[in-house]
Amino acid sequence: MGIFPPTCDVSFLSGCAECNNDGSCTCQSYTTAEADLLTRDQTYWGGTINACPTLPILMYVLYSIALLGSTFAGVRCTYALAMQTKLARRLSRRWVEHRPNWVCALLTISILCNAGLCIAKLADPKKVIGVDILMSALYVASRSMLYTGATTQVIDFVAVAMSVQESTYGQQRIRQAVAREHLLYILPAIHTS
Repeated sequence: MGIFPPTCDVSFLSGCAECNNDGSCTCQSYTTAEADLLTRDQTYWGGTINACPTLPILMYVLYSIALLGSTFAGVRCTYALAMQTKLARRLSRRWVEHRPNWVCALLTISILCNAGLCIAKLADPKKVIGVDILMSALYVASRSMLYTGATTQVIDFVAVAMSVQESTYGQQRIRQAVAREHLLYILPAIHTS
């Protein structure tokens, strides 16, 4: 049968029309068990179909909206990248030394991967994130670039804030305050160990 026990659910919300002899759900005509990240179709791993909670037409609509949003965001991020590149050139900085360039580039790559994921899901909705290599790779790349871009943005924000504070209060005073703050974090760690 498989490695998972049959748990066919024929309730109103499950989308099952009936259960087979092996305990697998037979989906109604307007539902499916295919879903990303939390699939109820365990046949990929030798199991059964537990429920059919997904409405395919709704998934098409949501992925279409996501593709449209990715398109608009991609255009905006590309424009922002071009503007930041001009600003770096005007400030006589190398491209790699200007953190906003990195933020815009990472977010643009993230958006392109997300758009690719949407296109792939619209082309073949049976492919599932976490099972199929292409879907999983696009998902991981999109999220990794998004988180890396957000982290780079935070680092740039803190660096700008620190430079403004240093110019206002003086570099020595700020370094002393940071050293005291680090001590506040280090002392409890030493004390509990």
